[in-house]
Amino acid sequence: MISFGIIHLLYTDSFTMASAHHQRKSNIAEIDTYTKSEGVDVAWGADLIRCLINDDRNRVVLASQCKLEGFQDDTRSEYKERSVVRTEQGGRIILTAPRFPEAYLAFLIYDGSSAERIGLYINNQLKAVAVANTNNNRNHIYTLEDPYWFEGGEQIVLQTGNGNGTHRIAKILFLHQKPLICEREYTITNVHTEPISVADGSNSVRITWMTSWPTTTSIEYGETTDYGSIAETSLPALQNNHRVIVTGLTYEQTYHYRIMAKRPDGKSITTPDLIFQARPSAVKTGDIKKNNLPLQLTHSMSLQNWPVTSGIPFPKGEIASVKQIRVLNAFGQEIPSQIKTLSQWIDGSIKWILLDFQADILANETIQYTLEYGTEVQPKIFASQLKVVDRGNEIEVDTGELQFTIYRNQSFTSLFQIELTDTDGTIYNALSPPHRVEIQEIGLLRAEIRINGVHRGKDGQELFTYTVEIHVYANKPYARVFYTFGNNHYKNEFTSIHSLNLKFPLSEMKQEGVYTFGNEIKDQVLSGKLTADGQTELHQVFDNVFTLGDVTGKRASGWLDISDGKRGVSVAVRHFWQQYPKSLAVDNRQITVGICPPIKADTYTGFDPQTQDKLYYYLQNGEYAFKLGVTKRHELFLLHHQGDLESADITAQVTAFQEPPLVVAPSSWYCRSGAFGDLTPTETSAYPKYDQMMKESLARYLQDREDSKEYGMLNFGDWYGERGYNWGNIEYDTQHALLVQYIRTGDRRFFAPAEWAVRHNMDIDTVHYHHQPFRVGAQYTHCMGHVGGYDWVGSTAIQQGGFSVSHSWVEGLLEYYCLTGDNCARETAQLITDLYNTRDLTNYDFTNCRVPGWHLIMTMAMFNATNDRYYLNAAKIIVDRVLERQTPDQPLVENGRLNGGWTRLMIPGHCKCDPPRHIGNAGFMVGILLAGLKAYHQVTGDELVKDSIIRAAYYLCRDVWEPEIVGFRYTSCPHSSKGTGNFRKLLGIAYAYRLTGNEDLGEVARKGVLAGIQNLSSSGKGLSAHSRFAPYVLHDLQIGDLEWRTNKWELRDLDY
Repeated sequence: MISFGIIHLLYTDSFTMASAHHQRKSNIAEIDTYTKSEGVDVAWGADLIRCLINDDRNRVVLASQCKLEGFQDDTRSEYKERSVVRTEQGGRIILTAPRFPEAYLAFLIYDGSSAERIGLYINNQLKAVAVANTNNNRNHIYTLEDPYWFEGGEQIVLQTGNGNGTHRIAKILFLHQKPLICEREYTITNVHTEPISVADGSNSVRITWMTSWPTTTSIEYGETTDYGSIAETSLPALQNNHRVIVTGLTYEQTYHYRIMAKRPDGKSITTPDLIFQARPSAVKTGDIKKNNLPLQLTHSMSLQNWPVTSGIPFPKGEIASVKQIRVLNAFGQEIPSQIKTLSQWIDGSIKWILLDFQADILANETIQYTLEYGTEVQPKIFASQLKVVDRGNEIEVDTGELQFTIYRNQSFTSLFQIELTDTDGTIYNALSPPHRVEIQEIGLLRAEIRINGVHRGKDGQELFTYTVEIHVYANKPYARVFYTFGNNHYKNEFTSIHSLNLKFPLSEMKQEGVYTFGNEIKDQVLSGKLTADGQTELHQVFDNVFTLGDVTGKRASGWLDISDGKRGVSVAVRHFWQQYPKSLAVDNRQITVGICPPIKADTYTGFDPQTQDKLYYYLQNGEYAFKLGVTKRHELFLLHHQGDLESADITAQVTAFQEPPLVVAPSSWYCRSGAFGDLTPTETSAYPKYDQMMKESLARYLQDREDSKEYGMLNFGDWYGERGYNWGNIEYDTQHALLVQYIRTGDRRFFAPAEWAVRHNMDIDTVHYHHQPFRVGAQYTHCMGHVGGYDWVGSTAIQQGGFSVSHSWVEGLLEYYCLTGDNCARETAQLITDLYNTRDLTNYDFTNCRVPGWHLIMTMAMFNATNDRYYLNAAKIIVDRVLERQTPDQPLVENGRLNGGWTRLMIPGHCKCDPPRHIGNAGFMVGILLAGLKAYHQVTGDELVKDSIIRAAYYLCRDVWEPEIVGFRYTSCPHSSKGTGNFRKLLGIAYAYRLTGNEDLGEVARKGVLAGIQNLSSSGKGLSAHSRFAPYVLHDLQIGDLEWRTNKWELRDLDY
């Protein structure tokens, strides 16, 4: 216990160093004995603390102005205010008291993740011990229980113990009145139930809720208030955001449930009895009786009955069931189609469908189709030749032209075999039973089967996972096959292999068959006859070099056909040369696809250091080195045909595989649907110059890829040159930027590089396996070799891989899923989002604006795609902290400018002045936060968020807008660099203008947009950073002008 004496020992110079040291050790030991606060009261709350600091009757001393021992003035972090942090155990803060009769001595500490103990000494007498163990990443003010009469000159010491923690202390206060004691509240809020579909088809309900403290929770449920069943969250760590899925329910049964949670002191918190029903919510009938949506299809090849798969969005409320949709050809005749729902609006109406049909296409001509939909539409029932029968241990597949079986209890298929060879020569294959076989889709025209397993050697050893996805089509002799390998070898950070091949048997072929390799040079024939004992191999060594025996070329087309005149087999690899090293080989037994073909030890050495580190980092010593968690997916085309190469029209089919036809709706439809957010199509945009500039930027972007040779199996799809030597890892969501422009314009040139980016990002940049659970789903930030950690030759950029929610992207993945139906994109997006909405939400903290900004952008994208309230709750946790942290509208002491942003200390990269640096912000970070807040506001309509956006928009205009250059300063520092056309900063300003009509905001947005259009970048980072925001800025500004200005269309005539 603390003894409060009435005699105060004064500190004098007569103390020897030895006695002072002994006394300090004694003090530290004494402090470490406390497990809870004694002699102090604690209070918190941003408004309360702000009032105490601003009250002229109180005295405030900055901790940074005190004598520091084992503490340092923190001038390099992004903390919101000047503070000190402990640098060694037992550190202390010493100050001399002013004269202040009847003062309540207090100090302000940031309560981080440890139990931080601080002893409060006056004239070397212990008055109180504060144990800051709430650990909720908030400021707490600890105040002596009783007042103290300060004559002035007393020595005050804040003495820490030996425990862990930063002990961040900002201020010591002399209060004229003690603040009210705060009691911690333990609440369970935002409870929501939602019937959902799960993989096993059972009746299921998703229950989501929030707790005001991090805890583990569970649900008791049953048909009565006796409950009887328990469902628990699966996460191992304490959480503020919670989700449970209850399965195996009886349809339409009413269930009682309650949520149970543990407080830190072990006491239980339980909700009252609640109920849910195990049936879907009533879905509103679509608003449209009958409507026609024109669709277009074009391709470079003539194709007959070619399968087309594309996603089509619908505006909210228009259509409620896929049974009210059909496809008409150019003659108005209904044709067979397969339609499924990919995503729904919050009211249950359809947001996205995946549309399958088979099209007749004439080369380079636009073919018209019509999507007819509405409550009065009744599609015909067509017969199908496609049969997929699940018989337990095997799945029989018959397309009418192609038959095979998938097995669960042995090697999964005879279509092909996998052979992975490690660096010791041990061979691993897929001959043992797979872990899982699942029919993911079966319909009138297309079926999809997924197989998951591991490669095994003869001794049972395992090396890498595999996932095989097989798509088959009605009346078609071919299959589209995706093969993915994944490094789950947890023992090592890197695992090297010698080779990995897929082998397609030729059991029905004769030895006199003729082989043909596809070649980019149409008149150069790469064909010959099979021999009895020889193998012919094409090896794509670099992006512009392949070898075929004595023949060399640049870029092979990536396909191989073998035919005996009566029948044949073709195999193609999509993006073959772009993903070198690759090989295609044939002998009289099989076609071999070299996913990772054997390579010579010296092939990828001897280059200049930058090239070596940039392109060939994973190809060394004749081996392939893959980091733990990396996956790589390859897309293949397998065709069993009748007749020879020419009669089977192999070239046209392989070309259609390499560049699949896309059916598209008018760009105005995509924009009007709202599925991509608020956008204006190019044909009605008030800024046509933007779209012209984007075409030019894209052309330069693609040329940069060619000039910089941004190819290779682990590189293709990403862009190079972040800070000179880093791969960008799709920073700013390159795929999202390109897909938005694709749907605004209908220009397919934007779709292809977006698809490349998606496939790279979800394979290489994302951690799929790791022995640390909270690494799974993390995305690497820009660095060398995408993932860092390789043996570098000479470059000096970011050599190790790191992770941050502020460099993680899912919008483009989700949009790609909706446009193509690719389940891997959706699953990867969920893997990423779930990681950051579990690991990072516990006692959610605020660092700089872009962290919650990107977190909100990600989380709201996932909510908009799934309607899962777990993500909306996650966003609310973030938003609540953001609003709490926003600086009030009051003048800053140092420069008199009004605030309204989220002011903080600026790090050296944001202010190069000598410490203490300027207080303020980086404008682009504020802009990113406003983008996230906008996404939240558009869903919730939260008035507090609206007000926050408007205040922050004013802040940007006042703080970093430079009218003389029609641009912005980089940061609040008056000496920071200046530049024009930053759409990241303009997005919040344009949205605030749209909300308010304030002409000051409108003028900044208008001028900034015109300057930004003129300065669009073509670099990977620049193109992504600006074009991911720009279309939304243009829309909000145009809508704002239409709403608030009388001269509504004057912008059309502006001279660019």
